[in-house]
Amino acid sequence: MAPLESSTFSRLFRRATAGLIISGLLGVAIGMVVPAQADPTEEYAIKQDAFDAHRKARVFTSVNQVLAVLRAQPASASQRCLESIKQMHEARHQAAEIAEDPHSGHTELAQDVADSATEDALAICGADAHAACPGSAGNPALVAACASLPPTPPPPAEDGMEY
Repeated sequence: MAPLESSTFSRLFRRATAGLIISGLLGVAIGMVVPAQADPTEEYAIKQDAFDAHRKARVFTSVNQVLAVLRAQPASASQRCLESIKQMHEARHQAAEIAEDPHSGHTELAQDVADSATEDALAICGADAHAACPGSAGNPALVAACASLPPTPPPPAEDGMEY
């Protein structure tokens, strides 16, 4: 048998090597590749954001329902309710100002404070609104507003701390 020319040998070597590489890649591609999965922390964050957005929308809807009752029966709003509404508006205003500042690192904290003030106003004023509803028979606007009230949440503690 005659010795192989170097060009023939290199051609055969390249074909054999290419065949091994291709078969190896196919083996990896078919049998060993794990399907891509979303990062669990990213997936959790997306679900948490959706939950938070739904919760905030529900709280704002509830606040508006409570305020509708208190607009129909203004004498039912206690001083504590009026103060909590004032604090809610101030916290919302401050959160909006902080959110506009591109250098502020406190946007999330300000939003949390505003959300907390809104939930406090809902709890405090919600109790006043529910107390106004039993005597609403003579006022059609009050009857309609009372019909849409959310269930009464427990009021926050006097010192603002929840236990």
